[in-house]
Amino acid sequence: MEEELLLDLEVILEASASLRRIRQLHVVLSAASIDSRIGRRHKNWTLITSQHDAVLARTEIDAYLSEQVTEIRIKSGAEISTRSAYIGVMVYLAIVSITMYLQETSRINDALQRAGEMQSSGVHLGQWWRCFTALTLHHDVAHVVGNLAMGGLFGWMVSKRLGAGLAWLVILTAGGLGNGLSGMIRDPGHVSIGASTAVFAALGLLTADSSFGRSQTHESNRRRWLPMISGVVLFSWTGLGGPNTDVLSHLMGFCSGIAIGAIISLNDSMGTRLIKQHQGWSAIIAIILLATSWLVGFASLT
Repeated sequence: MEEELLLDLEVILEASASLRRIRQLHVVLSAASIDSRIGRRHKNWTLITSQHDAVLARTEIDAYLSEQVTEIRIKSGAEISTRSAYIGVMVYLAIVSITMYLQETSRINDALQRAGEMQSSGVHLGQWWRCFTALTLHHDVAHVVGNLAMGGLFGWMVSKRLGAGLAWLVILTAGGLGNGLSGMIRDPGHVSIGASTAVFAALGLLTADSSFGRSQTHESNRRRWLPMISGVVLFSWTGLGGPNTDVLSHLMGFCSGIAIGAIISLNDSMGTRLIKQHQGWSAIIAIILLATSWLVGFASLT
């Protein structure tokens, strides 16, 4: 008899001012075939069950609440990722557009060209900043519009995979590396400008992420290399046309993007995970790198 009385004792599992919350938890327990009832104590609504079912009921509620927190975090992360991806693209569009606007002024354009154009002779002399500054300069409106469209699209896609801050830092780095490699190979008299090297670096990053950033245990070799083949085909279609196309710079940017993208995709170290978590610092570093390049470029004119 005493044992029966003990089993009938009731336990308050949850107390909340929100009746909706208590009702949700009541439904959760009902779905798990656990008896419970809603009560009222002071100013709070309560969820009550028998002492016999208390442990099992508590487990069910904790599991449900944990799932809700996980879903909220996933949704929040997706929203932040999408918002930051758009912000990254807008910053890219703004930088390139403003630079093109400044180029329309002949006096400023002359200084911009001398300080920032990609000169192979300058690269041979260690003028590293030209590898980055040249990415923001363009010949004319048609040239800049094409790079704005393709760069914005590829940049947004890379941002959705790596995070906006890391994406644009890597795109800038790979684009600069592509220009540097091209400059070292070219004749010293070669001069070029344009964001297209960074655009194809972004394409290389996408190609590498699709090829290496996935579980390939059960995939055939053909399916494993399909993204890489697709990237090469897309590069051939968009990067080789036109009489004034700088094919070598495009190719170096594309290869640099693949190389850096493969390192990121295949490296699952703690450092890599921390970098992906701190997107803001990556964005700041990218801005500092580009700003410093221009400052050093202008300083070289004096």
